[in-house]
Amino acid sequence: MLLTESYFIITSILGSLARLGLMTLNTYPNSPFNGIIWAQVVGCIIMGFAQTETVFFPRPKHNAALLLAITTGFCGSLTTFSSWMLEMFTAMANLDPFLPRGRGYSFLAVVSTFTLTISMAFSGLLFGKQLGKSTMHWKIGDFRLARAIPMHTHLIVKGLLFILAICFFVGSSFYTAYTKNITHRGIGFSLIFSPFGAVLRLYLARWFNSPKYYMPYGTLIANLLGTLLIAIMYMIPRIAHCNPVSRSVIYGIQNGFCGCLTTLSTFVNELHTMHAKRAYMYCILSVAVGFSFCVIIDGATAWGHGYNVQ
Repeated sequence: MLLTESYFIITSILGSLARLGLMTLNTYPNSPFNGIIWAQVVGCIIMGFAQTETVFFPRPKHNAALLLAITTGFCGSLTTFSSWMLEMFTAMANLDPFLPRGRGYSFLAVVSTFTLTISMAFSGLLFGKQLGKSTMHWKIGDFRLARAIPMHTHLIVKGLLFILAICFFVGSSFYTAYTKNITHRGIGFSLIFSPFGAVLRLYLARWFNSPKYYMPYGTLIANLLGTLLIAIMYMIPRIAHCNPVSRSVIYGIQNGFCGCLTTLSTFVNELHTMHAKRAYMYCILSVAVGFSFCVIIDGATAWGHGYNVQ
């Protein structure tokens, strides 16, 4: 049990760091898409590849914890459902006072954000699965490029990852405490809060993602809880005065805890594997309730109290 948690600590930190890096890299003036969408796509590609692949990671028991860490841990932390819901709200609300537009365009904006994200996520998942099926053909002559990880190396990998998880968490904590850079402090808080969100999602999945249930309630609870929290965190600095440290903590909760508590890759993979009727019910319930949280909390505050996007 402790081994799985240590895997989740390191993979959630790496997933969160990769998400922030992809967001920053793809956020520039006049960019065609919001930077978060590329983190969603990359996470879904890796999810599809790891689940389909049978060369690097054969299916015996000794691979279970590592595969869980890659799919649910890393990919689940790289992708985020809560930021998607918040992005849909900001697209619809159009809170920039210098760029007013009609309600019809706001409706098109939220539809475009939903459709583009879910379609690219599904495309990434299916591409990853097809890529995984092709690894048996990765050869140079008779030499196979894709080989299974030997069983005797797993104990070494487990020990190294456990040590690395502790070092990453402690190092992030010390760096966040002593850095003077506000941006770096926000990233540091994100890395500190990431494991808590990922491990909570892991336990929710263990408790409520049973095949006997109508839908994966563990993922549903994690996604909705994270969306509720990120909506609150988005509102606070826009209606109340927050000092730089408080803003860094809020940024860390949004991108670290909420980002790793919620997941789009697992959500899309569950939709892909579920029966059609259940999948539609699951998708509609998740998106409708999550988006409603953002509209009720942030929309009522923005339109009633008034604030601008910062």
